[in-house]
Amino acid sequence: MYADDIFIFCKANLEEVGAVLECVQLFGSWFGQCLNVQKSAYICSKNVNEDTQAELSQFLGWRCKLLSQAGRSTLIRAVAQSSPVYSMATYLFPKTLCYKMDQAVQKF
Repeated sequence: MYADDIFIFCKANLEEVGAVLECVQLFGSWFGQCLNVQKSAYICSKNVNEDTQAELSQFLGWRCKLLSQAGRSTLIRAVAQSSPVYSMATYLFPKTLCYKMDQAVQKF
């Protein structure tokens, strides 16, 4: 994860995806930033049917990436391990919290 990358998880339906997109656009209007559609992508579970994926693709105009189970597992671990880095650099976390976070990542 880089300084300007973000992962957002939601259900694969137009209502939730629309709410996420609205939040991203609202954030952009507040801070003068905008979403780069050319660099944006969404990833669907293999449980999402092709019709829904096509509908989401037309709604968003983003690329769709399908990940294998191993790819999804790697993505989840990467996000879970890199997310607290900024907080850990700023604040001193108790060892018990670090241990619990390690346990949660290992469960994946």
